[in-house]
Amino acid sequence: MVHSGAGPSGLVAAKSLLHDVPSGTFDVSIFDSQPRVGGLWPSSKHDAAGLLHPLMVANQSKHTMQFSDLAWEDGVPEFPRAWQVGRYLERYSQAYCHGATLCLGTRVEKTEPLPGPNQGWLVRACSQGGKAQEHTFDYLLVASGIFSKPFAPPTATSDTAIPVLHSSQYRDLSSLLGTSKGDGGKILVVGGQMSGVEVAGTIAAHISSAIHAPGPSSIQNADKYSVHHVTPKPAWVFPLFTSPKV
Repeated sequence: MVHSGAGPSGLVAAKSLLHDVPSGTFDVSIFDSQPRVGGLWPSSKHDAAGLLHPLMVANQSKHTMQFSDLAWEDGVPEFPRAWQVGRYLERYSQAYCHGATLCLGTRVEKTEPLPGPNQGWLVRACSQGGKAQEHTFDYLLVASGIFSKPFAPPTATSDTAIPVLHSSQYRDLSSLLGTSKGDGGKILVVGGQMSGVEVAGTIAAHISSAIHAPGPSSIQNADKYSVHHVTPKPAWVFPLFTSPKV
């Protein structure tokens, strides 16, 4: 049995195949292009390559992001940061998926059914080192998620002084402004889903910090930058100012 994806749904599927049937029914292998489990969720504060900023605060409480068979560690805030969610998923994998073969850093390039009835699947994969692999399995389960590839407009190029970034790539003002001369200008955020709302607010907060924080700022003329959010409908965000116990 093979399945592609080591995010939350992939880990739960592996756990079910290993523990919810008689022992030895399935020999499970998990492929994921990331070098770690967790899918979108980074497991380190310093993860700069993932699809989520490691310090992003989740927009759901830990109680609605908890598996019924694994409690959160003590001290995790009501609204955990992305890296804490990643750590939680690592613990889940260690607790329930240790019987599976983890093929991390290995991207599934193609799957195709083998000839004949019920003959299984041929899986072609490629490791991060570029080594091609072929495997055969009796069953195939795909748990690759819906955000496996960030989408940017086809007209976006990296030839401009100010780069065009997907929201998952934003980390700080320096990376956003690129080689611009610090003359200020308008920063455009396109998209009205939560990632667009959150990255617009994050950029605005970073600009405010660059303007008002004590000491010299690495961003020249930070007060001359403004954020403009284009969305087809208004977004109403309730700030997390209230106590979760209210």
